[in-house]
Formats: sequence, structure tokens, C-alpha cells
Amino acid sequence: MMIALADENNDEKIDWREFIPIGIDAVKTIYVRNMSKREMDMKQPEPEALKFIFWDEIMKTYKLLEKRFQKLDNVKEGACYLQHFKDVVRGTKFLTPKEKNLLIRLQQQELIHYTEFPSMLYHVRYEIAISEMMENNMHSLEFQIL
Repeated sequence: MMIALADENNDEKIDWREFIPIGIDAVKTIYVRNMSKREMDMKQPEPEALKFIFWDEIMKTYKLLEKRFQKLDNVKEGACYLQHFKDVVRGTKFLTPKEKNLLIRLQQQELIHYTEFPSMLYHVRYEIAISEMMENNMHSLEFQIL
């Protein structure tokens, strides 16, 4: 990876002139990520606190999407096929693009129990919140280092 980043003359070797700027940036990035992760481990929000914040809106979103899921549930088991799940999730304006992508990527089965959608969406929002907090910590640490 360092060769790909620093090899300015494409000779597949890195001389010191090429390495130093990239090496310094790589070390700073690794350091900031480690510091951010350490801080996140200490400051991670309680899942129940975020549930309190998100749950009402999640349930409203589910109630709106539940009708679409039910139309696709021929045997009325509270489940639909993965492709139908993807179509409903992609077709709604009630979710962000990031939420849509994560909801779809997390599905491992061909048959999705849409009755579990509220907890799926909560899990996705929790992960997004943690990721955004970590990113904010990384930016503030970068300024401290510079």
C-alpha cells in the first residue's frame, strides 16, 4: 500500500524523498484512529439511551413500511423474500441512503422477517451514531496533532 501511495516514479520502489511525506501521514492517521478508538471505548453511548431517542420515530417508520411489507407477504407469516425487502427499503423516502444500504447489507437470509424491522433499523442507527461519533473524534484529534 505504501508503494502504491508513495511511488511517484512508478519504479515499484520508494526512496526516502517519496516515503517521508506519505509515511508521516500514515503514522498520523494510524495514531489518530487508535486515539479515537480509545476515546470511543470510554465514551460509547448506552444503547438504551439511544433507543429512547430513536424508538418513536423508528416505530412510525415501521408502521408506514409495514403496509408495503404485508402486501408482499402472501402467506401472512410476517416475512418476505430478500428481493422484496430490498425493493421496499430502497423505495422509501423515510430512510437515509446510509440506512438503506446498511439494512440491505446486513441481511443474511433469503426470507426476511419484516416484523423485526424496528430492531434492525435501531441497530443500524446505533451503528451509524457510533461511526459518526468516532469520525468526529478523529477530526478533533487531527487538529490537536497538527
